[in-house]
Amino acid sequence: MIRITRKREWMNYFGHYEIFIDGQFRGLIGYNETHEFEVENGSHVVRAEMEWWCKSNELQVDVNGSIVELDVVSIF
Repeated sequence: MIRITRKREWMNYFGHYEIFIDGQFRGLIGYNETHEFEVENGSHVVRAEMEWWCKSNELQVDVNGSIVELDVVSIF
């Protein structure tokens, strides 16, 4: 399982991050929300986007029966 948390920050308060796992859209994360995504054990690529102008680098994570916890934050 991959758990992604978007902490409270004033930047981009009204927007939502789109979460992609292995190139597939998996959901939206709003202000101060946490979502869990079921995935099979193994290596996965995670990316977050906010609208068309803000994209994260791809992050490779290994899931081996435990929860991988990630935070998504703005760098502005």
